[in-house]
Amino acid sequence: MALTERGHVLNACQFSKAMNEVQVETTIMEAFGETIPRLVDIEILMSVHTKLVKPTLAPGQEGITGVILHRLFKNKPIYVRPDKVLLPDLSEVRFDVTQLFFLIIL
Repeated sequence: MALTERGHVLNACQFSKAMNEVQVETTIMEAFGETIPRLVDIEILMSVHTKLVKPTLAPGQEGITGVILHRLFKNKPIYVRPDKVLLPDLSEVRFDVTQLFFLIIL
């Protein structure tokens, strides 16, 4: 609940299959607005059983484009992990803040 109240969960975000990897990341960053500061990098993750993992792409594919995003996450949540801890004051919440993530539900 604390993450939802602080803007770390989106229930929808519009992507296009025509987007390149930079456009996908920019769309995510813009969707969260000031919640993710400008100098913070993000990592797109997917749920596999009970773990969040970075999607494994075929050799030669550098990033997640709109087409790949659609194939991997159609009707599934997208987890976005920042490279820095953004909410250090959530020590009362029962999770490891170094693993804090954002969630986009498609």
